[in-house]
Amino acid sequence: WWYEWREGTIIDVISQPDGSVFCTDTTNVGRIFDGRLSYSKGAYLLRMLEWKIGEQNFFQGVRNYLSDVNLSYAYAMTAHFQAHQESISGLNLTEFFNDWYYGEGHPSYQITWGQLGNNVTFTVNQTQSHPSVSFYEMPIPIYVKGQGFDTTFIFDHQFSGQVFNATVPFTIDSVFFDPELWILSSNPTVSSINEEPTITGDVSVYPNPAGNVFYIQINNNKQIKSIQIFNALGQLIEPSIIKKSSHLFQINTQQLAKGNYIVEIRFNDELIRKQLNKI
Repeated sequence: WWYEWREGTIIDVISQPDGSVFCTDTTNVGRIFDGRLSYSKGAYLLRMLEWKIGEQNFFQGVRNYLSDVNLSYAYAMTAHFQAHQESISGLNLTEFFNDWYYGEGHPSYQITWGQLGNNVTFTVNQTQSHPSVSFYEMPIPIYVKGQGFDTTFIFDHQFSGQVFNATVPFTIDSVFFDPELWILSSNPTVSSINEEPTITGDVSVYPNPAGNVFYIQINNNKQIKSIQIFNALGQLIEPSIIKKSSHLFQINTQQLAKGNYIVEIRFNDELIRKQLNKI
């Protein structure tokens, strides 16, 4: 029932977009003992803290907190608990408690990935359900598998749109965000820039990976109707395109961020898509 408890607890918390574990109205008994916030979200705050600082540190910090002689037979506050976890982990947890304990709501993650050879790129975006938290900084696990192999990447997510690069010795066929449900989040999505119509036609894109410039070579006699480039979020971008000849185009990418892109070459009767990696 462990997985079912995690899943059910998350569903309970994200059923509404607001609410903090911290209780601002101690005259309201219903709020003090609110099942969704004080219990479900409070419990998941502890699980996320264990994920952030590590299992051994977390439980040692709990033991130190419980055996603190300065707190025995006295009042214990959240700040005391935080101090013990910071002492054992060596981390400053102010941001974590501001987001998850005092702040309201929860994040939602949107992940786009693409692979070129052994190189894989993940673009991680985040939205928040409540304006009290501008961004939830968290280490995030991304599990990948393919060709009978698998591995888990852990990335320190610091801002929305952050791009992470990694290498794998196999071709990825599936990507999963946080399969063990360490993080309280709502409806995370994972999509691949490779999930495009089958690439057809006689078109060369080189060099790939590209630096500040790459070329599109048309190896047929068809007339190009348009060239468009999309980033990992599917947004149309407009780099400088220089026509060198009727079948050769130079695209300047100096202003583009590192990451994966889709190049669309449209003819009158055909649409060709090529994957491009900017380094």
